[in-house]
Amino acid sequence: MKKHLVILLFVIAAIIAGGCSSMKSRNVHHHGGPYPGVRNLGENYSESDWGAARVPAMILDLPFSTAADTLALPLDVLK
Repeated sequence: MKKHLVILLFVIAAIIAGGCSSMKSRNVHHHGGPYPGVRNLGENYSESDWGAARVPAMILDLPFSTAADTLALPLDVLK
């Protein structure tokens, strides 16, 4: 049971530390259009910064970025 808790805490910490690709696309990279976080997952998780954790981090971030991009879709369409 403790092993599962440690893994869960590690995953949550990785998500929080990495930030959401959707927010990073809007604030740092200033990408416009619909679904910028999903479209730019590869750019937001560079191999030099993430190394071997890049693909797992992208997979974990994909549902959160999709949800955030969907909620922000009305604002993206107005831009």
